[in-house]
Amino acid sequence: MQPQVSDDALKVLLALRESASEGYGLMSKTQLNPDALIKALRELQNQGIIFVKGELEPARVGDAYVSVRPSARGVADMIVQYKA
Repeated sequence: MQPQVSDDALKVLLALRESASEGYGLMSKTQLNPDALIKALRELQNQGIIFVKGELEPARVGDAYVSVRPSARGVADMIVQYKA
């Protein structure tokens, strides 16, 4: 069964498809504010799809490093293809 993700989480996955990114880059690519980005990152992290190095706090999320877990690349691609 495929994990369900919100529209904001889908935006993050689309932004991370090519390469890992810092939080500032994700905010720029997705047009999400820090709170919405944190919510989307936590959603994806709880499903085991992404790895986040750094703090998921509004003042620090821009400095976080985010990537799709190598073991979850197939799942991430499937979600993007299904929902996009």
